[in-house]
Amino acid sequence: MQVVHNVSRRHDSTSRTRRAHRDATPDAKVLNIASPAGEAARLAAVSRYTALDTASEATFNRLAAIAGDLLCAPIALVTLVGDRRLWFKAHIGLNSTAMPRDFSFCRHTILRPNEIMVVPDTLDDPRFSANPMVTGGPHVRFYAGAPLCTHDGHALGTLCVASPEARPGGLSAKEERQLRALATSVMDALELRRLALAAERAAEDAQAHRAQAERLRLSLEVAGACAWELDPSTGVTIWDASAQALLGVPASAGLEDALTYYVRATDRAKVLAAVASALDPAGSGTYATEHRSLSDADGGCAAHPAGARWHQSLGQATFEGEGVARRAVRLVCFTVDITASHAAAEQQDLLVAELNHRVKNTLSIVQSIAEQTRRSSEGAPGGYQRPRGAPERRKFHADFQARLRALATAHDALTRETWRRASLGDLVRDLVAPYACGTAATLSANSSSERIGVAGPSIWLAPNTAVALALVVHELATNAAKHGALSSPEGHVSVSWGVDASTAAVWLSWAETGGPPVPRPPARSGFGSRLIEGTVRGQLGGSLAWSWEAGGLAFKLEVPAARALA
Repeated sequence: MQVVHNVSRRHDSTSRTRRAHRDATPDAKVLNIASPAGEAARLAAVSRYTALDTASEATFNRLAAIAGDLLCAPIALVTLVGDRRLWFKAHIGLNSTAMPRDFSFCRHTILRPNEIMVVPDTLDDPRFSANPMVTGGPHVRFYAGAPLCTHDGHALGTLCVASPEARPGGLSAKEERQLRALATSVMDALELRRLALAAERAAEDAQAHRAQAERLRLSLEVAGACAWELDPSTGVTIWDASAQALLGVPASAGLEDALTYYVRATDRAKVLAAVASALDPAGSGTYATEHRSLSDADGGCAAHPAGARWHQSLGQATFEGEGVARRAVRLVCFTVDITASHAAAEQQDLLVAELNHRVKNTLSIVQSIAEQTRRSSEGAPGGYQRPRGAPERRKFHADFQARLRALATAHDALTRETWRRASLGDLVRDLVAPYACGTAATLSANSSSERIGVAGPSIWLAPNTAVALALVVHELATNAAKHGALSSPEGHVSVSWGVDASTAAVWLSWAETGGPPVPRPPARSGFGSRLIEGTVRGQLGGSLAWSWEAGGLAFKLEVPAARALA
């Protein structure tokens, strides 16, 4: 038995020597196995495992250490062969973590994915005798490596051992089995690592998708919008939670049934026509329409507020096939509540119409002012044309421009409030400021200057009332400056206003003191008096009272609050 055993060992030794000699002989057929296409596929496989340039891990370190212990080798490595270099996923007995691929033993090992490569003595192998790993540290004399192969046959790298001492006998059959089994374990660990990373990425993607879906849901909710989908083959619509809340549509329903939940009956034909156009194989697949929704009065469900609302829907159909075989397989749509924009557009139309009306009224007022000012400046109607530069012409220009400035002041006050209203206090202060010892800025609420005092609560006037009262206050101020209290250094004017709850009227009082004596009312009414009378009584439907006291004019007007207030 001992003899047989020795013979058997000599036979194994001879076989290993032949195998080593075969591996030591360059074989063009073997070395050209890795074609460019094959190498590209192998590198793609290496990339899938995302292990290059990663830190060491305990699992691979343990397997490398076991390989070194079993095969009595001081150096044990788990290598991954990249395009130009090797990366050591585990390295026992070697300090570096990478090396150029040209210096490596493993680049030869991966050429035979199904075989273990053994180099009993590197100095006897022409492939490695001049290798820097042999001629210099770590002075490798013995090498054995098992390829790390994927299920589809790509060699990612190796599990290998090395020693500074040659081993003419190479590895025994048992040692080869052990190295191969450990290589399989390394490959299993790489596969588990890949699956774990894929599961982690999938979990992260799922979390990102959930977050994105939540953002979309919140965005749709804030925008008053929803999403839905139509299956053309069945006619069934799928509605998201926002649609169910916004429109009251069930999660799943036929298209025509769904439309009865939120589309006004008079608009349903238009919506169905838009859907048919989007599903037309000859078209672009675009769906776009606007329609009114149901209201309570239309028999709508509780999800719809009273009064019709407007919705806009946009979508895109997906098609399959070409030519006559082309057909729509999906229509995805987005519906948003555009009631506010419709209301804004209607409001804009109303504002344009109102502005047009006011411009015409303003032009009429300007025309009337111009004509009345001309008559008051030049005499009776039908008087002859005064030459340029005549006093009457100069008076006309001054009076006309002053009244236009009053009109502009009213417009400025309205413009500050987008022509919706004007402050009575601001209007009065702006109009009397040129006649006071100061500016409009000094005439704040309930304050007085040396010449004019103003006092009253905050009152917002309707646009037409603001324009009319601006002309009235201007005429009073102009008359006071020419003939009344403001024509005298000692004169003073008090202006006040308020709302009389008992008569439901807005009132304004103008009282002059310290001016020239007024023994009796004027014998003839001028243009200013006629303008005030016509404005208060005719235009505003109000009343007024004149009183010529010894100390100056006292004037008060009242305008119905329903017409005066904004």
